[in-house]
Amino acid sequence: MLALAAFAVGTAGNAVKALPQFVRTALRGQVAGLSPTAVWLTFTANVLWLCFGLAIQDVAFVALGFVQTVLAAATLGSWARRTGWSLSSRPPAVALPACATFVVLAATGADLVLETLGALLGVVIGAPQLLYLWRRRRQAIDVSGVAPAEFVIVIAAQVGWTTYWLLTGHPVAAAGAAWGGAARAATLVLLRRQVRLADA
Repeated sequence: MLALAAFAVGTAGNAVKALPQFVRTALRGQVAGLSPTAVWLTFTANVLWLCFGLAIQDVAFVALGFVQTVLAAATLGSWARRTGWSLSSRPPAVALPACATFVVLAATGADLVLETLGALLGVVIGAPQLLYLWRRRRQAIDVSGVAPAEFVIVIAAQVGWTTYWLLTGHPVAAAGAAWGGAARAATLVLLRRQVRLADA
């Protein structure tokens, strides 16, 4: 019963986690404080999981992946327009070929490769925003473009996934989820610190 509840929390979190940043950036036009690498990595990860859903031919997974990818793409597009980033800069020069590779892997049914890459991305995806704020922790910078609600949702989801994977006997997956939650928690602490510095 606890495993089912943990699975529900993790799944619900994954379903809605992109909404706060989408609202803040794509709808309100706020981009200050966002890590360029984090924005591109989020889009890349969503493309990967969409391709994974296509590779395993899971309609529900594809539908969820499609919605998340659209939200991430809208956030990315709005951020790029407002910050003047171009396709020739470093993050897209890596991200776009990676996305093309995921499409090829999906077309060839390489779901295990996509799953492995997804697990690796899951470990590193929380790092760019954390490092961005850590390097600027002594400066009062504008972080109005970063949506705290997304981190709260992801932390809750990762607690759910950590619990679920532990209860179902997958300690490696549980460790990855725990790291993801810890990275977001640390990022949220640094974000709150920046807000206090700005208000001082």
